[in-house]
Amino acid sequence: MQEVLTIEHFRPLKDKPFCLELEGVGKVELILSEVTDLGPRPGVGDSGRDRTFSLIFRGGLLGPEKNLYLTQRTYKLEQEDLGSLDIFLVPIGPDKIGMRYEAIFN
Repeated sequence: MQEVLTIEHFRPLKDKPFCLELEGVGKVELILSEVTDLGPRPGVGDSGRDRTFSLIFRGGLLGPEKNLYLTQRTYKLEQEDLGSLDIFLVPIGPDKIGMRYEAIFN
């Protein structure tokens, strides 16, 4: 996808799967569980393209015991509606459902 991504690209994808291929592991599925508007970027206008937002993904527990997780880095995520996206993910810790990962768009 070549255009600038906005929060509006992701809102309809809440609870939808995003997939990535991980060498030595294979296909890993992450579910987009939260889409949060963080407000306008400091020092710019308030158009949709100038808003900061956060995405929280769940899943990505790896290994036979499912106790390993993705590390902080850029991953190529595939999504049915958006296609292929390079997104920087940061593990922010588990909850009752599984490991959570955050991506911030400025």
